[in-house]
Amino acid sequence: MDRKTIQLLNDLIESRLDQEQAKQLSELLRDKPEAARAYLRLLGIHLQMAESVAPVRPFSLEELKAMRAVDATFGGGDPDTGVEAAPAAPAEASRGRSAAADPSDLRRSQLWTLVLSLAAVVLLAVGVMNWGGALLDGGGDPKEAIAQGSVGVPGVELNPVVARITKKIDCDWEDDRWSVATSAEITAGQRINLSRGLLVLEFTSGAVVALNGPATLIPTSPLGAQLLDGTLSANVPPSGRGFKIETHAGQFIDLGTEFGMVVGDDGAVETHVFKGKVIAEPSGLANRRTEPVTLEGGAGWTRSGMNGVDSMIKARPERFLRPIIDGESEGLNQPPDVGKVGVWFNAESRVQQDQRGRVSAWGDSQCAGNPTSEDAWQVLGNKRPRYVADAMNGRPALRFNGYQSLVTEPMPLGANQSSAVVFRVNREAASRLVRRRRDYKHLGVQLLNLNGPPHTVVQINGDARLEARVHLAWLRNTKIPEDTGLLRSATPVSDGPHVAVYSYNSDQSTATLYLDGELISESADAPVVNSTTSPRYIGSHFDRDGFGFTGDIAEVLVYDSALSHDQSARLSAWMAEKYGIPGVEQPAAGQTEVQQESPPEEGSQE
Repeated sequence: MDRKTIQLLNDLIESRLDQEQAKQLSELLRDKPEAARAYLRLLGIHLQMAESVAPVRPFSLEELKAMRAVDATFGGGDPDTGVEAAPAAPAEASRGRSAAADPSDLRRSQLWTLVLSLAAVVLLAVGVMNWGGALLDGGGDPKEAIAQGSVGVPGVELNPVVARITKKIDCDWEDDRWSVATSAEITAGQRINLSRGLLVLEFTSGAVVALNGPATLIPTSPLGAQLLDGTLSANVPPSGRGFKIETHAGQFIDLGTEFGMVVGDDGAVETHVFKGKVIAEPSGLANRRTEPVTLEGGAGWTRSGMNGVDSMIKARPERFLRPIIDGESEGLNQPPDVGKVGVWFNAESRVQQDQRGRVSAWGDSQCAGNPTSEDAWQVLGNKRPRYVADAMNGRPALRFNGYQSLVTEPMPLGANQSSAVVFRVNREAASRLVRRRRDYKHLGVQLLNLNGPPHTVVQINGDARLEARVHLAWLRNTKIPEDTGLLRSATPVSDGPHVAVYSYNSDQSTATLYLDGELISESADAPVVNSTTSPRYIGSHFDRDGFGFTGDIAEVLVYDSALSHDQSARLSAWMAEKYGIPGVEQPAAGQTEVQQESPPEEGSQE
């Protein structure tokens, strides 16, 4: 069925049809069986929602009877059915407006008579008048009929799937904080209680909603949801035009846009329009009548929780964790084609900041060999790194203090893998952080922790030496966790910018570590690293607070392949030139000295 028909049907249910649209829909309902079936599905959803979600007004018995009436004139009542007049449009009743009739109300009433009567033609034609027969005959209790399942259409679910979870970012929905493999489908009327984290839903209409915990949301249809409390942001494509968020302060209808909403603990409601337009339809108050307001990009609307005062505000997108991270990859200086890219984080693009200038999300930039995005996030405000515009020789970077981190969405990574990172370490802060620990001083401050286990780690030690290793965790018949494949620089790194490349080859049991284009360490006893699909940690340990990096990270590339010596040197040279790191050239074959490192001391722990 085409998009136009879908939109007309949705407008019918939401009482937004004008006379011309009603005429178009009547022709479609008569001539297209698939349109009639779709109408019945929507009507079933509406009827079920009437009892499971309070703000959606049910069709009355009179309206249901009107559907059975076929009035050739489409204007008056039918003595056989007892229909005296068409009821007011549902949307008007739900918004608490004045009951006084006016010409616009009369036209809308006549329109609903037209639409409902035309719909009756379809109901009769497809032979489903036995649907809800007790209700249509004026007998029985609607609530009881719905509860017993007697109101329905063959093949039509009363709890249809209206959305699907596409991302879970460190949230408490179901058992796993990250995986969306289970319980991904959300049905109409299903209540979502989120205590922490970010839950991203894609509605069947195409609308994408990011719910930021703590929050409570009830999806009601492919084109709407109730926000009871908390914060959400939404990105709505043309197919979802008309997407609606309902709150106790009114409903907010999208016109193809991006917006955010807040329902505070004190009852205050805010709407922030980032792009496009939103129609705010505030609910009426005891002492005054309210009118719809059209909000355009950059504008917002709020109603205070204390005294119910409505006011216009400036939109503040930085207050929201948004499902779509702004920024393009096409204009970036693309990395050399040296391997299969898993993720690429570049501080020049796709960095989402909160109101304090902290980084809440870092988007995975797409390039050759990296068609999908596994973005990195931080849902906790006090653990977000700071964005510094000119940290790395005039280029931007993210600044970490040892307690901050970003975590990627689960990404697949094979047994052969490589990591490259442009960084500048605060050596004094790193040394101070390590000295304060009673245990695990050998873990240093971690640049990258590709959470497995077993998994690879890149870090700066307490003596400011660069180190890369594999954490094997607790092995069978051992009392302590083990680390192996240890690589380390011979001297401390300076306070300036550096580029490190760590290549790991499970197939050949080798690992190499480059610093500023120079091969500084190599291991020939690297164990096999398993293929995993896990969140990966940037600037931190995967589990321990205070074990994170202290300094700036400007760029990260993770490859799902082991880079050769030539590929590692080429990548190092590209990054060094980009960030103005002097003296980095591709080494001539056979001229690089390699130092072997002994395994870690017995008794070390991860």
